[in-house]
Amino acid sequence: MAAPSAAEFARWKKQCLSASDLSRKGSIDEPIVELVNFINGQEFLFTTSSCSGRISVFAELTALCDHTGSAVFKFEPFVLHAQCRTTQDARLMHQAAVQAGFRNSGISLGNRGKVVVAIRSTHTLEAPLSDRGRMLVDEDYIRYLVTAANSKLEENERKVQRCVMATMVHGLSC
Repeated sequence: MAAPSAAEFARWKKQCLSASDLSRKGSIDEPIVELVNFINGQEFLFTTSSCSGRISVFAELTALCDHTGSAVFKFEPFVLHAQCRTTQDARLMHQAAVQAGFRNSGISLGNRGKVVVAIRSTHTLEAPLSDRGRMLVDEDYIRYLVTAANSKLEENERKVQRCVMATMVHGLSC
């Protein structure tokens, strides 16, 4: 399928960037503001979603209220989706992401000529903490998980900075 016209792409971009931020936080995560602003400042690129990475505990409501549910400790890395006008723009963006260490990134070709680059990695951590109200791990292991997740978050932030630099170096000012 042919690339959308410049006018149609500009319309998609304006529509996407003027829409309300649907994330719980309601704004771009501080560690990736520079990268998101750079991408959105390019004529033929824009971000459709992003997360700088996070450490969290997911618990069923019953785990919190009556200690009968399950809880999971998670580290989720940076992820960003950018719509590109052409496959060449997408290839440049993908190349920058892989160079920065986001080797699980990819390009999706969608309806009406939409081309999206997903920048992501497999650098995750997930561990059950409790099951049906019974703790599965001790406090030492939880401290270990927190230390490991913090290390992963620091590496994640270094990769994001490399991605900022690689994106700028690859000349994505289309």
